[in-house]
Amino acid sequence: MNAAVQDMIDYPTRVRIALENSVRHVGEEILSQAVQERHWEGRSTLDGHVVSRMDLLATGKFIASLSGELIDAGIDNDVSYINEEVPLLPRPMAERPAEAAPSIEIILDPVDGSKAVDSFCASHDLRIPNPPSAICVSAKFDGRIIAGALFCFDTRQTMSIQSVGGESYIAFVDNQYLTRKPARVTCGAQSRVIVGDYANRAVGRHGRLKLALDRHGLKGFYGGATGSSAMDIVGVVRGSFAGYIDVRALRGLSGKGAHLKWYDVSAAAILARTRGLTVLLADRDGQPALPDALDAFDPIAIVVVRAEHAGAVVSVIRDTIFPDFLRSGKKIASLV
Repeated sequence: MNAAVQDMIDYPTRVRIALENSVRHVGEEILSQAVQERHWEGRSTLDGHVVSRMDLLATGKFIASLSGELIDAGIDNDVSYINEEVPLLPRPMAERPAEAAPSIEIILDPVDGSKAVDSFCASHDLRIPNPPSAICVSAKFDGRIIAGALFCFDTRQTMSIQSVGGESYIAFVDNQYLTRKPARVTCGAQSRVIVGDYANRAVGRHGRLKLALDRHGLKGFYGGATGSSAMDIVGVVRGSFAGYIDVRALRGLSGKGAHLKWYDVSAAAILARTRGLTVLLADRDGQPALPDALDAFDPIAIVVVRAEHAGAVVSVIRDTIFPDFLRSGKKIASLV
């Protein structure tokens, strides 16, 4: 193996391990800390995003942890942190040495599903389970996502991905290689599809979508999802569900409340790809979107589904929500 190929694999590996160690460190610290003495919510500087005390604590702890991990890994690139809490941008190009390497862009969601974590950290007189939330991060270098990691609070597992060249990625769970083969279906409950309608008022259209899924032998997952889009996708990766649909960002729905942005699911979407699942991304107009072309705050619609159900799910979305969904001559971002 020549030096260039070796470096193409080695660098993402070092970044992945640094991300993995950092999300694990922060996640375990949150789970083990004492009850919060004070809780508050406020508005961030971006899009009126609601930010909680736990969001800011996790952001600070992650930045501190990752800074040390990158130094230990021998990585000295400038680092920017893109998030809705406190974005930290790199030095302007004019102030950087001419020989400086490209900066690493860290796309961070410090706590995806923060309401569940806030509840977990509140005072309880009975034992409660770990929250179904996640710390989600991906690293973009020279225009490409090269690594990502998630800490899953519910199982205390760390899942991570890294580039191995081109559009290929591999995945790990607790630093052990994750096979590409999707989880085996063994019961009818695994035919359920999560429809992400969290904090969105287009309930009639989402309801029609769920009913239409039933006609294709797929069951809509009625009731609340986890509150974490990343963990909903992880549920499909684990094999608990047949798919995940979140089309709140499509025109006509995005004005009805909350919708998904790329930073919410960047690492989870690529993780699903490495598991052999079909992953489809679309912009607000229903046109295909490609991961490396997306900015952190771009609104996206996403489908993550077992390959055998992909055609049926796309048909259902076109019939009930958005007739032009993924109807384009562009390359469809099916990440399989």
